[in-house]
Amino acid sequence: MDQPDNPSAQVPRQYVTGMGYYCRRLHRQAVAELAHLRTRKDPTGNLARYYEGMSLRAMGLKAMASGRWDEAESHLRSAIKCIGRNADLSDYLAASYACTRRFDRCTRQAETSAELRSDDPAAWRRFAQAQWQSGRRAEAHLTLRQAVRRLDQTAGLYIQIGLFLGAEGDLGGAAGAFTQAIEADCTNGDAHYYLALATLAGGDVVQAAKGLQRALELRPTDLMLAYQLAKVAHAAAERGTTLILRPFDLHPLPGRSQVDQLARYVTVEGDFIEAFLALPRSPVDEELFGLLSGVLEVALADHPDYADLQFHFSRVCQRLGRTLEAIGHADQAVRINPRFIKAQIHLAELYAQNGQAPLATKHLRQAVSAGADWADVHCRLGEILLAAGQPSTARWHLQRAVQLNAGYDRATKALSAMAA
Repeated sequence: MDQPDNPSAQVPRQYVTGMGYYCRRLHRQAVAELAHLRTRKDPTGNLARYYEGMSLRAMGLKAMASGRWDEAESHLRSAIKCIGRNADLSDYLAASYACTRRFDRCTRQAETSAELRSDDPAAWRRFAQAQWQSGRRAEAHLTLRQAVRRLDQTAGLYIQIGLFLGAEGDLGGAAGAFTQAIEADCTNGDAHYYLALATLAGGDVVQAAKGLQRALELRPTDLMLAYQLAKVAHAAAERGTTLILRPFDLHPLPGRSQVDQLARYVTVEGDFIEAFLALPRSPVDEELFGLLSGVLEVALADHPDYADLQFHFSRVCQRLGRTLEAIGHADQAVRINPRFIKAQIHLAELYAQNGQAPLATKHLRQAVSAGADWADVHCRLGEILLAAGQPSTARWHLQRAVQLNAGYDRATKALSAMAA
């Protein structure tokens, strides 16, 4: 047992305590606890950093709402330093754990006739960017104007026009293009953001703050946006202008923007899920494992015949307390691969916990037949059979456990109790 002065003994306490503070919205206390784990490179450290960053974000937004600009900037700057600009859990996990994915280099021939006939606004933007980068700026503008006339989805095209105009120093023209982008799609966060920057460059901090706040409402996990809003509002206050900011969502729900990427990752990296399942239980289990459940659903939609994905999904469901669903996925895993020992043992435990002793013993025996002639498996079989009123068969398995491992106290004590 770890001694009190052993730093490793404090990890579960600091993790669980910090998560508890976060869920109770005691953000300052959460930061104090979780900061002890920020140098760790394992899942405990990665999640501690994420929720430390989210706590700093909440503290920054609270300070901003109260007009404490220096404090707001400090907390938001610390949040960005902690987890980067994106406070989305799925994005963060993808960046932290799926960064080993290989991306094939792809060189697009932007000026081919096929590209020009495309109905994809992004293709036109890429073509215009290629022209711009090659020094053909007038042609780049013409390409975008042509695309605006041809296509319905024009917000992104107007944004690109505004970016080109801004780069040329035409702030008024840029602001006009960004306004057209908002008129085309009022939910486009980029359009509001770039319009805010254009108006800020023109010296209008009030309109800039309004634009940044609208952009932040559309992209609530963007920490850099929050930081920039704090700086702009601070500048307005120093000029004697008091801005009234609308309330912020301090605890946005995790997004799904990187779920597909994570699903591809867990399909080939089973250790990813195992690492999270090894974490001590904490108050954020529902948020974390709810996200992982969604990731595995996406992965299984593409690969329903992967026994390991079914097994991992079962364990995640078990962590979330969804026992019947866990049994269903574990059963699928052993149907796909009857010699999947870990899945057989896991399914047996689920049945045992659900009061279905015959099915539990069936799957433990199948595990033994598949190669799990192990002391702990025989001991567990003996315990379940004994509880089910089958002492003679239970004794045999307990004796087999002791035969395999003479120092196995659990089996020895069970046999002694039967003899008493």
